[in-house]
Amino acid sequence: MSTLRVLYKDDDLLLIDKPAGLLTEGDASSLESLVQSVYDERARALHRLDRGTSGVLAFSLRRLHHASFVELWEKRRIKKTYWAAVEGAWPASLRNLEGEDLEGRAMQSRVSVLSTHARYTRLELSPLTGRRHQLRIQCANAGHPIVGDTRYGAKAHEGFDDSFALHARSLEFVHPVTKEKLKIVAEVPAEWQALS
Repeated sequence: MSTLRVLYKDDDLLLIDKPAGLLTEGDASSLESLVQSVYDERARALHRLDRGTSGVLAFSLRRLHHASFVELWEKRRIKKTYWAAVEGAWPASLRNLEGEDLEGRAMQSRVSVLSTHARYTRLELSPLTGRRHQLRIQCANAGHPIVGDTRYGAKAHEGFDDSFALHARSLEFVHPVTKEKLKIVAEVPAEWQALS
């Protein structure tokens, strides 16, 4: 497993740049297991990114303030921004994505076009709800699946064998312990250069 790419760290909080293709948690090869082996066995992932998604991933490092960090997610006090490359030409007028997940729970996201290319569009996505596979489902439902996301109807794409073009670009929040306003950004991975 590759070394952790640390974007931010203090006594309570660790934010890393998750490579696509790795689980957040759940087995001995997950990123949570790696963080526990490097820092502290009590470290816990504060949210999840799908195996195929890259980008900013947060961990609490101490039990003392773990609940304060969990509350940021539960009360939606975190601004999450994703970048995606989707198949085809995304309609510039389609700026709000709404619908329901498989369990009938509401899904809502905001979207803006970053750039258009011959066969795909780069988007910036801001999920307002936190459902499983939300952005992947919403893009597919709009007729523009995320590049490489064959589970939701995209064609296989060179460079995205174990991943797809969805990247957790940034997290913005007020640190519940230090009260510092943070914006943590992860650069898009090298495999995005294969897009054409």
